[in-house]
Amino acid sequence: MRAVTVETARSLGLEDEIGSIRPGKQADFTVLEQDPHAVDPRKLRDIGIWGTVFEGRPRPLR
Repeated sequence: MRAVTVETARSLGLEDEIGSIRPGKQADFTVLEQDPHAVDPRKLRDIGIWGTVFEGRPRPLR
């Protein structure tokens, strides 16, 4: 998870704008139906997507 969030933002030089949820940063992220840290790693690809938060607004898929 860190590799595709914080570390990616750092490698792009955008750690002050994206990569983590903090006041003043862009609030664009995907909301999963399960906690990926609580799922068997072999089942990560089976986690459903609830929706996204784009520009601070929840956008459910359903």
